[in-house]
Amino acid sequence: DINIQRQATELLLRSELELGIPIRITEGYRSIATQNEYFSRGRSQSQLDAVGLHDVTAQPNLKKITTVIGGQSAHNYGLAFDIVGTQGGYDINWNIVGNLGISIGLEWGGSWRRFPDRPHFQVTNWRQLIH
Repeated sequence: DINIQRQATELLLRSELELGIPIRITEGYRSIATQNEYFSRGRSQSQLDAVGLHDVTAQPNLKKITTVIGGQSAHNYGLAFDIVGTQGGYDINWNIVGNLGISIGLEWGGSWRRFPDRPHFQVTNWRQLIH
């Protein structure tokens, strides 16, 4: 039984009540257009053209924040969310919160080797759910 809202709520509550780390969700569902705009950050127009994003404007001077185009993110299906700490923004103990998310049954982006994404949590095996 997959219920991302229940898992997100459990992470928020347990992080604050058990760990003393208050967090909030900054983004859940993300449109394909927004995903493509995020992908354009830190990339040249030729890099965007190479993946078929001819109608998206490159933002090479910004920091890369994602490795996937629209349709390839769990956010695009409402199966992921990003968090920050309510006190210090990104200055929280990510490993403790990440491990809590894993114990709840979520996949934590902070454990990814290629492009660690500490604020990101998603439904495990979400790709199997969208087909």
